[in-house]
Amino acid sequence: MPSHLGVDELIQEIKALSASERQRLLVNLAKLDEFIEDLEDIADIIHSQGEPVRAYNEFAKELKKEGRL
Repeated sequence: MPSHLGVDELIQEIKALSASERQRLLVNLAKLDEFIEDLEDIADIIHSQGEPVRAYNEFAKELKKEGRL
């Protein structure tokens, strides 16, 4: 498939694929989406390093005291 296709050309290329090729394309796109989500999660973890933390039990106790849990 040539690179830098316009949307219409890309749609035509996809339509020209066999059913199994379209299935494989969709599976790979789903995997890519999951990979991107994983990268975003890792970025969030890295960004939050060094921020203050507290135990879940402490947090839950505070919420109960405030009547929010």
